[in-house]
Amino acid sequence: FISNYMEGNSTGDAGGGLELDNDSSYVTDSVFIDNTAYRGAGLHNWRTEARFTIESSEFIGNRASDCGGGLQFDNSPYRITVRDLWLEDNEAGDGGALCVDRVYRDPEDVGGQEDYYQDTLLSLENLVMSDNTAGDDGGAIYVRAGDIIIENVVMDGNEGPDASAMSVKGSTVTVTNAILSNNSGGAALYVEDTDDGPGSITVSYSDLYGNSSVAYGMEDPRGSGGNIDENPDYDTSAGDFSLSASSPCINAGDPDLDDPDGSRSDMGAYGGPGAP
Repeated sequence: FISNYMEGNSTGDAGGGLELDNDSSYVTDSVFIDNTAYRGAGLHNWRTEARFTIESSEFIGNRASDCGGGLQFDNSPYRITVRDLWLEDNEAGDGGALCVDRVYRDPEDVGGQEDYYQDTLLSLENLVMSDNTAGDDGGAIYVRAGDIIIENVVMDGNEGPDASAMSVKGSTVTVTNAILSNNSGGAALYVEDTDDGPGSITVSYSDLYGNSSVAYGMEDPRGSGGNIDENPDYDTSAGDFSLSASSPCINAGDPDLDDPDGSRSDMGAYGGPGAP
C-alpha cells in the first residue's frame, strides 16, 4: 500500500481507514485523516502471522470508541516495524494514537492453544505522537502484549486520566532516546501487572519534562540511566518537534547509537540511526 489517502471513512467495527488481514503487508507514504471506527480507526491490523511494516505515514484526527484511535495491532504478526510516523489529534478509549492488544505466538508452541500475550517483537522508531487523547488508558500508547522496543520517539501534549502518554499491562517495553513532554492527566508512564504476566517499562537516555505526573507502578526514571528532566527546546518555528541548536537533547542519546552524520545520537524523533 503505497501513497494512499484515506479520509472520512467510517465503520462500526474495526479499520475505518484500512483493515489488513493477510500474511504480510507494507504501508508507506500514506495519510489517514478523520476516520472513525470501534477499534483501529485509521488502520487495523488483524491476525496476520508474518512481517508487517508501516513507515513514512500520517494519522491525524482519527476516532475509535474502543482502542487505537490512529492504529491498532490485534492478534498481529510476529515482527512489526513502525517507523517515521506522525500521529496527531487521534482519540480512543484506550491508546489515543496506538493500541497493541492480543498479539499471540505460534499456537504449535503452546500445545495448539493461542497465547495472546507473548513473544511478539514490535519496534516503534522515529515517531511523533502529539495531542492524542485516551478516555482511560494511554493518551499516546496502550500496550497489552508482547515485547516492545521504542526508540527515538516524541510523545508531547497527550492526555489520559490513567496514563497520559503510555500504558503498559502484562508487557515488557524498552524505551531509548525518547522525549516525553507536556503530557497531562495520569502518569506519563503507567505500568500494571495482569493475570497474563508482569508489566515493565525500562527507560534510558530519554527526556521526561513538563508532565503532570511521571511514573505509576514503577520507579521514576529521571536522574538515572542517562535520563534527564529538561526543557527539550523544540524548534517551534519548524512545527515538527525537531530540536533547536541549544537543546539539551542533542548528542545526549544512547552513546552506542549514532545519528546518520556519525555523531552521538540525539533524543527525539529526529535522532538515532533511523532518523528521517
